[in-house]
Amino acid sequence: MRNWTPEQQQAINARGASFLVSAAAGSGKTSVLVERLIRQLTDPEHPVSAARLAVVTFTNDAAAEMKSRLEHALTQCIAQDPRNVWLRQQQSQLQCARICTIHSFCFDLIRDHCAELDITPTFRILEETEMNMMVSRGLADIMEAWYADPARQGDMQLLCDRFSGRTDAELENLLTELYRCVMGLPFGLQRMEQLTEQYRNDTFVHMYLDNLGQTIAACIQRLDEAIRLSAEVNQEKLTAFLITEHEQLTLLLKACTEKDPDRCAALLSALSFASFPRVTKTCTDPEKRELAKALRDDGKKIMKDLQTEAVSLLCHRQEDLDAHCRLIPVLHGFLQQLDDRLWEMKCDKNAIGFTDAEQLALSLLGTCQADGTIQQTALAKELSEFYQIIMIDEFQDTNNKQDLIFKLISHKGSAVANGDNLFMVGDVKQAIYRFRLANPRNFIRTMQACKPYTGKDDGENACILLNRNFRSSPEVIAMVNFLFSTLMTPQVGEVAYTSEEALHQGAAFAETPRNTEIALLEDGEQDTNPEAAYIAKRIARMLREGAPVSDGANHTRPCTPRDFCILMRNKAKGSVYVQALAEQGVAAYSEEAAAYLKAREITLLLNLLRIIDNPPQDTAMAAVLLSPMFRFDMDELTQLRLLAPKVSLYAAICRGIGETGAADAQPLLTGAMYEKTKGFYNALQAFRMYAMQDTPERLIRRIYESTDFLSVMQRYSDGAKKQANLRLMLTYARNYETASGGGLSGFLHYIAQVSARGKDFQPGTAVSGSEDVVAIKTIHKSKGLEFPFVFLAESETDFNHQDDRVAFQFLQEYGFGFRLQDPTVYTRYKTLPYAAISMQRESYAKSEELRLLYVALTRAKDKLFLPLRLNDARKKQAFRLGAAIAASGRVTPSIAASANCMADWLWMSLLTAENAAPLREACQMPPCPLQPAVPMEILHPEDSSDATEQDTPTPAAYPKPDPAMVTALRMQFAAVYDDRLMGIPSKTSVSALSKVEDAVNLALRRPRFMAEETALTGAEKGTALHAFLQYADFAVAAQDPDAERQRLTEDGHLTRRQADSLDLNRIRAFFASPLYERIRQAEHVWRERKFLVRISDLQLPDQPQYNDTNAMLSGIMDLVFEEPDGLVLVDYKTDYVQGGEMLTERYQRQLLLYRRTLALLHQKPVKETVLYSFHLNRAIPLPEEAT
Repeated sequence: MRNWTPEQQQAINARGASFLVSAAAGSGKTSVLVERLIRQLTDPEHPVSAARLAVVTFTNDAAAEMKSRLEHALTQCIAQDPRNVWLRQQQSQLQCARICTIHSFCFDLIRDHCAELDITPTFRILEETEMNMMVSRGLADIMEAWYADPARQGDMQLLCDRFSGRTDAELENLLTELYRCVMGLPFGLQRMEQLTEQYRNDTFVHMYLDNLGQTIAACIQRLDEAIRLSAEVNQEKLTAFLITEHEQLTLLLKACTEKDPDRCAALLSALSFASFPRVTKTCTDPEKRELAKALRDDGKKIMKDLQTEAVSLLCHRQEDLDAHCRLIPVLHGFLQQLDDRLWEMKCDKNAIGFTDAEQLALSLLGTCQADGTIQQTALAKELSEFYQIIMIDEFQDTNNKQDLIFKLISHKGSAVANGDNLFMVGDVKQAIYRFRLANPRNFIRTMQACKPYTGKDDGENACILLNRNFRSSPEVIAMVNFLFSTLMTPQVGEVAYTSEEALHQGAAFAETPRNTEIALLEDGEQDTNPEAAYIAKRIARMLREGAPVSDGANHTRPCTPRDFCILMRNKAKGSVYVQALAEQGVAAYSEEAAAYLKAREITLLLNLLRIIDNPPQDTAMAAVLLSPMFRFDMDELTQLRLLAPKVSLYAAICRGIGETGAADAQPLLTGAMYEKTKGFYNALQAFRMYAMQDTPERLIRRIYESTDFLSVMQRYSDGAKKQANLRLMLTYARNYETASGGGLSGFLHYIAQVSARGKDFQPGTAVSGSEDVVAIKTIHKSKGLEFPFVFLAESETDFNHQDDRVAFQFLQEYGFGFRLQDPTVYTRYKTLPYAAISMQRESYAKSEELRLLYVALTRAKDKLFLPLRLNDARKKQAFRLGAAIAASGRVTPSIAASANCMADWLWMSLLTAENAAPLREACQMPPCPLQPAVPMEILHPEDSSDATEQDTPTPAAYPKPDPAMVTALRMQFAAVYDDRLMGIPSKTSVSALSKVEDAVNLALRRPRFMAEETALTGAEKGTALHAFLQYADFAVAAQDPDAERQRLTEDGHLTRRQADSLDLNRIRAFFASPLYERIRQAEHVWRERKFLVRISDLQLPDQPQYNDTNAMLSGIMDLVFEEPDGLVLVDYKTDYVQGGEMLTERYQRQLLLYRRTLALLHQKPVKETVLYSFHLNRAIPLPEEAT
């Protein structure tokens, strides 16, 4: 029986009302949710039926895990009470219970009540790209109709004057984005119609003055401290000077507080800043005087930056508001017609999008009245009586539409209040999806409406806090609490990080070095990344030393690559870190920063499709000719080009082989060049013939099958990623054909439109969480994950400020503010609503960035690593921050809000730690009140290098030279470069090292573009069998290998020819063998285990040339499994042999390398090496002396 904490017990047992559970990172909320559900399903007095519960999760994976846990728990309950009919009923009903994402819930609701809509229950779900294209077509239709309608000419003139440039592209982009925002609102079009009233009152003026007042107050706070410092250093003239400026700002703040825009504009116009007084001889402390100047200059810069704009906005506020009053009704009318047109198109296709799911569900559950109030429908009231439990996971990430849906279907609920059967779980400190229109304010408002839970079920909605962290070590928790108690406030972060919100230790850890590591890194050489170099060396060193990972309270284990995660704000520099780790011999995986459509393999495929559709495209033609598919080189390409320089490359090729259509045409090429070019031409013509009858999906599949394109991709270092991308193209082509049916030309046009709009497709995923590689992730992608060691990289990345340049600003609670065009001079200008919403959005965005930092740091289990740059710019910024902190005595909300990157937050908080003297010295920070020490180690630039093992004492001035060092230096400079390594490759494969002549040629082995179908070679059959064993579900294949072969073919893992070549009898023999039984019962199984290791680490006695070099060995092990007493290495062989001795002799060298590599990677003994011969249908264990 699990030991629950008192707070977890409350969350599990509380009844009779709705409850909000604020569950901090690592608090075990999923376990609590499952336990609560099980107890409610099995309650002997008031049982809840599984058919009458709704559990909404954030992802499909979370829903599947929840259902799996419930099934397991019910199975255990039935085992204890097998005659309990109720439990068996619940187990059966659980299969159809509503445990799903919010979109699945809405889609099911729509299917159940589609009679009230214009679609059938068999509707399909639109892909995002297809939906975007549909919006583009609908937008074009409405714009064309408005241009042609005389009654709409004035409206179109207004829109063009205010938003269009030389073309309608800017207007189209604005309308598209505007439609997306409106549809993100509950009853969005009705809500937009009601917005006009806000532009007729002072809502936006007051909003702007409130934000302006906050900025002025922060400047006054700086001046207060500057005045105090000037008085302390006996500078009366300076004090009087600062008081004068203080009085100006005080009057300005009063005008903002009193909501007097005219007075505020007048004071801003008159605001001036004189030259700072010179220092006098009476100054008793020049350093304090400089600090006072820095504080005043900061405030001056802030005020100067906003002065001109603020005056203009306040003086022209009425013009701006009147312009919005004219625009909103016109835009509403356009978007209403666009929505109607899109609904017609969706009904024609019987398809709806994800955004439609919530909107249609709301239309079934509520009606929006003329005054903006929302009333429940009869269906909503019926559902509110039907559902006994409504459980919502990740509640902080819900949007306004989702929150309204939950309210409407809750028991005794309404559009403005929760009912009494909701159970909402989340953590507002981890709300990081506002860019998807999620609204953390929903969580905050719900918490404010709930009373703290006292343990008594009195029928009032209550809040329960789960802040005991079962993930992280005490040192990680201490660092997280220190940072966010310093930084997070209602102003920055939207929540006060009090003792109630702080994390408390819940898990026991073995004794290991866990203090947070702060490394101060100076800039290296140009075009180098000191953070990537430091992190790569640090990880490599920890792996070499087997740094301990806590495995419970009393046990540790050596670290492996999968224990490390490098987190970044975005994925732009992911490849830099992959390369840095590869140079250290460490495997890593990062999502490509490059877009899917720009991936090399996709670019090659699209170029081939382009010349199949229309051959006279020289760029695409040249790219295909030079690719590994056809293997022309630059000299050959030049030769083709010179055949006919003034026509297309395709025409030159036709002339070269005599295919011009003329009866007397003669080829200009001869010999091998003619044959090569003729082969390409024939291949292209064959594909063009197929394109006339094939769908895009079928054509692409034919390309894969006839060229072995997919198989060759496996040979590249990122082959699995390339294969996943190429298989996804089949899906995208199929979706396009289903939606449009426009053939190859239409598909390519569709791709071009997606690219032109700056959109992209989702790339393929090739690495699962079980791969033993270092994970390089964005912080958003890491949410919900955990790693023993977490490095926060690129913390100097600036926050995103693109919102300040967009055509309009939007906030769900306020509406829209536009950047308008002056039609007389064609210049763009901000309006008051735009500026007011922009300032509020900037505040929200800054809060989300701080919550993102919280998510990043709470991924760590054992230890945090925080590299910090220490260049000149950072020293200046740290000094300014330190001065502001010293002046205020703490990190105030205004100081926290001044951050421009996560590094600013780390510096401003760490500077206040008692044991952070090296940081304060680095930026020459003035004295200030300090916080208690935090568990961390600060490494200086000189000792953060992996090469330095200990601190080097600073030598005295002008020391006498060390004779031993002088001798060593002379020997070093006298050394002759050792060129013996020039013939050794920096990276080689196992096959190359064991037998050079067997090295693999990465080019396509045997392109076959004509209709001729010859049998696969033996090597190709072996490749097909390996692919089957790599991707097959062993449990399914053991029962029905033919069905699994069919699935792999449909999924694109096997071509049809490869599938046909498989010998199912030999596959059945493998799954019936004792070896497979051992694999099935193994603790861990790794298939296609890739590796990259330093050859010198393998200590190969017969390869001395690799000693003391960084040459790398790469390869793939077919299968590895782990038994209690060690690892077992399995290698598949399809060779035609008469006995196992031949295989043993042939491959013993290769398996020696595999065995030593495996032992090195896992730091565990390899107890057995097995060759499995599919020709002999048996396993051949290799003797110990052979390997």
